[in-house]
Amino acid sequence: MFIAEGVREVTRALDCGLALHEFFICPTRADDACRSLQSRVDSTVQVCEVADPVLGKLSYRRDPQGVLAVFDQPRWRLADFEASPSTDDLWLVAVGSIKPGNVGAMARTASAAAASGLLQADAVVDAFNPNAICSSTGAVFSLPIIGGTGDEMLAFVRRRELTVLAADPKADETYRDADMTGPVAIVIGAEDRGLGGHWHEVEQARRVSIPIAPGPVDSLNASVAAAILLYEAARQRAEHRTC
Repeated sequence: MFIAEGVREVTRALDCGLALHEFFICPTRADDACRSLQSRVDSTVQVCEVADPVLGKLSYRRDPQGVLAVFDQPRWRLADFEASPSTDDLWLVAVGSIKPGNVGAMARTASAAAASGLLQADAVVDAFNPNAICSSTGAVFSLPIIGGTGDEMLAFVRRRELTVLAADPKADETYRDADMTGPVAIVIGAEDRGLGGHWHEVEQARRVSIPIAPGPVDSLNASVAAAILLYEAARQRAEHRTC
């Protein structure tokens, strides 16, 4: 299960049809949007009115809104995607992610760019961490997000016959020169370590860089790099469809 805090997150979890278990509302903080949410709660769900100090203890946020709720997490498995490979495949692979905010931001961008899903390889971060949920603006409720070992994700990439585009600031080929119109896995490493060599050894692997101006900066934030690559893929695919 997970806790959704605030009107936006609770609304989007309900809109996604996630199973609701408990609903908490603070009358002294609740506005019309909070009360409107309460009206959507099924009579079989426990509704608790709580005082301001209690809400403060329940909430992860420093200045919580008037509602929070407990939902079932959506469950996705690699086995759900074992059908024949698709030319529309566009997967984001986050390797060794350690920052919940980055994971949430990557999920948000992946959803906005119409990606197939987010694979978390050897991650130590829960996609339903409160910071990840907040950074994703609720995208983690509907975007397929699957965690596992690097070997499991590599095997999936091979079975789906995906071309691996591994982000590497030292690569000679820039992301603008890479063909992203076919089935692709965009692979982003941890900011402190980058990608392990085995991601470059996939049969259809290519290393691509995002040009950086000379200076003290030697890499980009992981979620920013993911956004640049995902939207380049979306641009190329849109142009390819109109040709």
